Amino acid sequence: MLSSLKNLPNRVKWIALFGLWILHGLAAFLQFQAISLSENSVPYFVVRMFLLAWIIINFILVILVYKNTLLWLDWQDILVRPTIKDGLFITASSLLILRICLWFFQGLIVPPLTQQVGRYLDLLRPLLSLAGYVSLEIIFIISFINIQINFENKKLFLRFGFSSIVVFFILGLIVLFVFMTGLGILPGYKGDWQRGLPAVALLEWQIFLACICCLAMFLVESKKKIVDIPHLDVWICVAIWLGASILWLSQPVIPNASALKPHGPNFEVYPFNDAQTYDEFAQSALIGNGFGADRIPQRPLYIVFLIFAHVLVGQDYNNVIFIQTLVFAMFPVLLYL
Repeated sequence: MLSSLKNLPNRVKWIALFGLWILHGLAAFLQFQAISLSENSVPYFVVRMFLLAWIIINFILVILVYKNTLLWLDWQDILVRPTIKDGLFITASSLLILRICLWFFQGLIVPPLTQQVGRYLDLLRPLLSLAGYVSLEIIFIISFINIQINFENKKLFLRFGFSSIVVFFILGLIVLFVFMTGLGILPGYKGDWQRGLPAVALLEWQIFLACICCLAMFLVESKKKIVDIPHLDVWICVAIWLGASILWLSQPVIPNASALKPHGPNFEVYPFNDAQTYDEFAQSALIGNGFGADRIPQRPLYIVFLIFAHVLVGQDYNNVIFIQTLVFAMFPVLLYL
């Protein structure tokens, strides 16, 4: 199939692409009309005009390509330039990520935000869907072109394809297991570490995002100039660790079930709930009483880690959180590796 597409004339490919975008525009316009037929306000008028303009512009492009006009030839030369192509890829990727984020956000909002923010998202849904589909197609086309240009060594691509099939098969088995057992997605379930069940829900977008990041990194590293950078993986690991550390440390300590808000007389943050339990074991060891129990407590290695953290930074729990953040920022690095 790919070889037959490759042998098609460029004009036919462009006409097929713009024709597909016309269909996307028509579908979005009809969807918008169905939800806004009785609305005549300015925002609805602007969205309606934008969708009509999208259809008309792509129809004009089909005519220009079909007649092979000089104007279209100039535009085609501009579109295939590496800088323009990279800019389109970055823009399309950003729009696609934005669409996915808004999709999940819309599923999370609850009243009264559903009446406030939700109405705006309903208004923009056809437009956002159009942007998502077009962005995904632009990403696919540019990626396919880059594969043809950059992958002179086909064995590399075949090896990546085989590895991807294996990984997706394993992920598929995990998704099937979660779907059949409900493990991690049970409604109203708080988690139970005693029985080894997860306390954090397994979300599909996490797998999707990981796959997108893997594919993006593979495409980036396929370029010779980047591959020639010495110790590239080391610099990427350092960048991931610094990025995670700065992002997490930029958030203030918000009072929650594991960290109480400051109280008198000294107005410091203290651990609470599970965090308090583990820190009490650490404090017991620090004053020479060991774990202070007849049995080994749960997660003894984490308690030993807290002991070393207190030895390094003292009793200020903010500093302990700081040390834990720097250590836990290694987990995104391990995920990358």
